[in-house]
This record gives sequence, structure tokens and C-alpha cells, in this order.
Amino acid sequence: MKDREELERVMKNYFYTPYKEFALAHIEPSVRLIADVGGRVIKGSSKFGGIPDLPKGKQWPELPGGKKLTFLCQINLKEIQNFSIQEKLPEWGMLYFFYDVDSWDKGHCFYAEDISDLHQPKPDASLTKKRNSWLGKLFGYKGYTKMVKEVSMSMELDLSIPSIDSLKYLKYCRENNFLFHQYPVCDEVVYEEDLLQMDMANIYKSDHRLLGVYHEIQVGGYELNFVNNKSFDGKYEKLDTRQIGEAMKWELLFQMDSDRNLELMFGDAGRLYFFIPSSALANRNFERVRMIGDCN
Repeated sequence: MKDREELERVMKNYFYTPYKEFALAHIEPSVRLIADVGGRVIKGSSKFGGIPDLPKGKQWPELPGGKKLTFLCQINLKEIQNFSIQEKLPEWGMLYFFYDVDSWDKGHCFYAEDISDLHQPKPDASLTKKRNSWLGKLFGYKGYTKMVKEVSMSMELDLSIPSIDSLKYLKYCRENNFLFHQYPVCDEVVYEEDLLQMDMANIYKSDHRLLGVYHEIQVGGYELNFVNNKSFDGKYEKLDTRQIGEAMKWELLFQMDSDRNLELMFGDAGRLYFFIPSSALANRNFERVRMIGDCN
């Protein structure tokens, strides 16, 4: 959703108290990242997949033990200067995102300020080797590698709101003496019809985004995984004020979705979420980034 006035109109017309008041006060901007199939990939520009354009002296990231990580995307920060989130990020340089295809919590992000001298390292054979199962061979499946298809990236402003499963909404309900998850959210039929007409262009696009609100697949509260160091079980009633406060010190840096244009699927139509403590983001300390994934 790009139009703030239109988004506010829909919420005022169809949302119910208390979520209406909460949503109107928590509209957050982000940059929607779109796989631009057919677009030209230029060295040093933002892109998904392929081989990263790494700064001089930087090697392909790997896990302890030497396992190479799969490259997801690079984002040239000069390309987001016209968006309202720019003040949260450096004015120039490149953000890089990698992950381990065999894990839901091993991701890697780093920032390079100087990208005047870039090189493309040769990918490790462990990433380029084609794999296939006996069933895939039986049905003529061509197999897969651990590389993401290289596709150009385009960007647009996107406005969204935290869901009813978010920690922000839980905190709002407790502070205002509302029962969490006990109220209808909106006039679903009318709201969905109206929203579909407004935002039809984005309904079937994969949801990659930089900053802003993350869109969970199952239970929210992903930030709690970095506080408790274990998966959140969805039992919001057991969370105390300290846990909520500590978890809300983390914010979304980058969300990567499954995407047929990238020939990429995380589990069953899943997503990867890269979080960073707000204090680390302010200090440009991207070494603090942690990842978690979820799927249907």
C-alpha cells in the first residue's frame, strides 16, 4: 500500500476498536523489493541472487567449519535515498544478505561502506552442484542448486501496520486494559473487497521488504526467539513485561519471501526474517543481525 490517506480511510471505515486506534497510530513505511524479471543487472546495483559483487578483500561468507552460505541479495543504499526510511540506514554502501539453506536460523548480513572496487568471487562447488531426488528424476525434474537465480531488483514505498499477533499490539492492549485476541478486527468481507481493489497490483507479488513491519506466516512474536533463545510457542498470556520489552528492542531489517521469479522456495512457501537491535542499527553495527525463518 502506497497511499497513506487511502489506507487510513479503509481502516477508519472497516476496522473495529481497539485495533482501529492502534493501527492508525502505527502505520510504518518500508521499501518493497521486487524481482524485476527482464531487468538489466548492473555490477554494483541492487539485485537478487547470482554471484555477489563483493568489496575488495572480502571473501564469500561461510559458517564456522567452512560451509559456504547461499547469497540472497545485495542492496545498494544509494538507491533508497528517496524513500522515507533512509535516515535509519547509511547514505551509501551496500548491504549483503546470506543464509544457510539447511537451517532456519543461520543467516548472515554485512555492510560495506566502500564499494568503489568490487569483484565477483567464484562460487564454491557445494553451492553450484545440482541436486535431485530419485522421485524428482522419475518425474523429469531438472534438480536444483544452492544458488538463487540472479534477477534485477526494483523498489517502491510500502506502508503497512503490525498485525493482531504483534508484540506491539499485545503491549497496546495491556497498557489500555483491552483483552488481547478477544475482539473482532474488521468487517472482513467489505474490507477485503475494498483492499483488493486498492492494492491488486501487489496481491500476488512476493513480499520482500527492507525495514518496516514484518509479515508473519503463523504465530508472530519472532523477536522473542532472540530473547529466550528458543522458539516462541504462541502462548502470549505467559509473556511478562520484561520479555516483551526486551523483544521489542529488535526490529526488522530485511524480509525475504519465497518467489517463483527467483526459483526460490523456503520450505512450504516460507519467509526469512533478518532482525537487528534498534541500538545496533543506529550505530550501524550490522554484525548484530540475526535471522529466523517460518513457513506454512
